[in-house]
This record gives sequence, structure tokens and C-alpha cells, in this order.
Amino acid sequence: MKKMQKISLIFLILVLIVSGCSNTTDTGETIQETSSSDNKITNKEKTPEEAAKADMEIKYMFNEIPDEYFKKAENQGAIERFDYEIIDENGKEISKFALVYTPYGYNTEDKTTKYNILYLMHGASGSPNTWFGGQNGSTGLSDIIDNMIENGDIEPIIIVTPTYYNRSSGSGFNDGELTEAFQSEFADYLMPAVEERYNTYAKSSSSEGLIAARDHRAFGGFSMGSVTTWYALIHNIDYIKYYMPMSGDCWVQEMMGGRTMPEQTAKTLAESISESGYNTDEYFIYTSTGDEDFAYEALDTMLTSMKELNDTFVFTDNFAEGNIHYDLAEGYLHDYPYGNHYIYNSLKAFFGKDSDSHNTLEDSAAEKAGTKVILSMNDIEVSATLNDTLTAQEFIKLLPYSVTVSRASDDLCGSVTENLPSNPEEGQNSWEIGEIGWFGGWFTILVDNEEKFSNMPGVMIIGKINEEDIPTVQSFTGRIEITVRLAE
Repeated sequence: MKKMQKISLIFLILVLIVSGCSNTTDTGETIQETSSSDNKITNKEKTPEEAAKADMEIKYMFNEIPDEYFKKAENQGAIERFDYEIIDENGKEISKFALVYTPYGYNTEDKTTKYNILYLMHGASGSPNTWFGGQNGSTGLSDIIDNMIENGDIEPIIIVTPTYYNRSSGSGFNDGELTEAFQSEFADYLMPAVEERYNTYAKSSSSEGLIAARDHRAFGGFSMGSVTTWYALIHNIDYIKYYMPMSGDCWVQEMMGGRTMPEQTAKTLAESISESGYNTDEYFIYTSTGDEDFAYEALDTMLTSMKELNDTFVFTDNFAEGNIHYDLAEGYLHDYPYGNHYIYNSLKAFFGKDSDSHNTLEDSAAEKAGTKVILSMNDIEVSATLNDTLTAQEFIKLLPYSVTVSRASDDLCGSVTENLPSNPEEGQNSWEIGEIGWFGGWFTILVDNEEKFSNMPGVMIIGKINEEDIPTVQSFTGRIEITVRLAE
């Protein structure tokens, strides 16, 4: 009898981890089981022995969402349905949709304003409607995001809520398999389609364009959405810099492998990152759960093993000093309203206007990227950075290089005789002010009317004038003698 009770308990736990603790109607709308007002942290006083032990372990820091953020903001964003097509593993075309939140003031026609983007995955039995409660935003998450933006906690952001389910994933598939299979859908169909339409930092929907914008992209999820997020770290690190796994471990070894095979799971994650070639300041993980969440044990056990691999995972309370932060919220259970609190804290760390990861490390990485050059323009020197495209690298071989350009209505342009090789896949779909182009037999710098060039497929950009020097470049008229040389 006792053996049967033990088996039944294990079965119940497995059912709960796959359920995500939400009821879903036939239309995909999610009924929340816990109100956000219940999500209060109780701060238990530690004994001296417990405090000393805590100092030796991972430090936990957590901030609740301010009460006023659950009310409607003065400036509200919008939630709309986004339809797209995929080809499944059997070659069948399937229609899918996601919900897309855009912040107050978002204008599709304004191609000069760029937005960070978060892809946010539901748990098992969920749908694209789960996080926001449909296009009417009934769960309150959109109110929280509106208030965060309005109060300057984060920069304006686009949030996409897709699903890993599709019509071909009937019997024979489990959620663990679908969360991993979704990684190909994300990279090949969803992300390119979304960022072709919406004004993110991706200059094109090609793989190269999307990879170049990874510093402005996050992926997160709750419960099975957290499992999806760990798979994203393994399979799509080229596209994503920030990860938000909430109340769920990594299943790359087996179901609930974070608890049953923590060392092997941590090692697989570390090996995958090592093979990608990214340094520890080029990916960030903000993971969260509650100490009364049934997923806590699996996640916590896995993170303990990850902490041992400190060449890859540098646990920290400050992303300027490490790349993974673990929040453990006292009294929190396994339900979506608690996830809203995790999202609130994670987004401030990722895309807060004063966040260490978004400013300190991103600016540092930008300073190290590319090849620094000086343009002497009629004896006035300005700085620029050449990129890593094939054409730019061939241009560098010509330095120092001189060209005569003339001011036109939109750009400074001069004819060139050199025929530099190019990779068509590195072409962009738009041209921005300050960018240096090499195409059609011209050396050119865009200085005005950027909106005219928002749809310019295949344009070859080799670099960009530094932001502080763009006004100087825009001030030139007539003929300008330019000599480009490597910066010292």
C-alpha cells in the first residue's frame, strides 16, 4: 500500500509540472487560479547560523511589483494578433499565431525608433493568450509593462507570446519534445516573421541581421516555458543574449533532469555555450522560482550544479560582475501571477535604463566590436567603426583609402573603381543615418531622410560613423576629400 501511495505521489508531481497550474478553455483563454494581490513575499527572519550559511550560498534578491502597477497606466500599449506560417517536420504548412504587445507610442511607419524584444512562452496546456489573457489584456501583465515603461523602469519593449503547440503535434508527442522542437520554428519562422514586421533592432530578417541584433533580444517562459527557455540557451544562443527561465529546469537529459541528473544537465548546458564561442559577458540568465513552488527542487538542484561550473556560469547579484542571477521568492507557488513578479524583476535587469547588463556590459561590448577607423574629411577628423562583413574586411585591406565625395540631398557619395567582393546574405534591408555604404560603384554615407531608405533590400553597409560625430558629417556641403585610415 505504501508503495502505491509513493507511486501516486510521483505521478501527481509529474502531472503538475506539465500542467503549468492553469485552466485553459477550448479557445485557448487562460483562467488564472491565483489573484495577483495574493503574491506577497513573507520575509522570514534567519537565525545567525542560517545567515552565515546564506552568505556562502547564492544570494537571493527580490522586489515585488508596486501595487499601483496593477492599475491602468495613463499611457497604454496595445496587444494584437500576429499570424504566421510554418512548415512542420512532415513538410506540411501550418498556420499559427502569437500575440504581440507594442508599447504606447509605437508607430509602424517610424523605422528610426527601435525596440528591444522579449519572446515569452507559456507553460503546458497554455496558448498564445495565456500571458496577456487575450487581446484585451485581462491578466494585468500589460498594465504592469505599461507602468514600468511609463515610470522609466525599462525602455519601451515589444513582447511576443507564441506557443510551442501546433496542429501536427497530436498523440505521440509530449511537451518536453515540443519545447525543443520549437527552437527550429523560432529561428526559421517566428522570429524572422515578427522582426520583419515590427521595428526591432534587427536591420534585416536574415540570419545575419537577426544575429547582429541579439543584444536587444530576450527569451523567457514559465514552467514548461522555462524548459523551452533552457533549450533556447542551447540551440539559439546566436540570436538571444538574455534568458528568463521561471519555475522550471532544463530537460535536455530527461524529464525533470535538473533534479534527477543535475551534474550532467549543468555540464551539457556549459558545453553547449562553450561550443558557441560566446564569452561570459555575452549571455545573461535571470532565473526565478518560489520556495513553495513544486518546481523549486528541480531548478534549485540544477542551479547548485551550475554554480560549480564557474568558468561558464558566474552567479551574481550584479550583471556587471557575472552572468546569472537566481531569485528565490518566499511563499511563492507555481502559478502565472507569480510569474508576473519574476518578469518585472528580470526586465529591469535586462532592459532597465540603468541596468548593468544593458548599459555597462553592452556598451563595453560595442566598444570592442568592429574595426575603429578615422575619416579625415577636409582636414576635420571623425571616428567610425567598420563591421565584420566580407566587403568591410576587404575595404580594410585598402587602408589608407582616399575618395572624393559630394553632398547630395540624402548622402555624401563618391564613385569608386575598386570592385570589392560581397556576400549577398550580409546585405541589409534598410539604410540608417551615419551608416557607410559600398554598393553600385559608390562610397557613400547617409546623412538625411532615413525614412526614404527603410526598405532597401540588399544594401551593403560596411560601417557607421560614431554617434557623436554624425552632426559634423551632416554639416558638410559641396565637395569633400575623405581619407580613411585605421585608428591608432
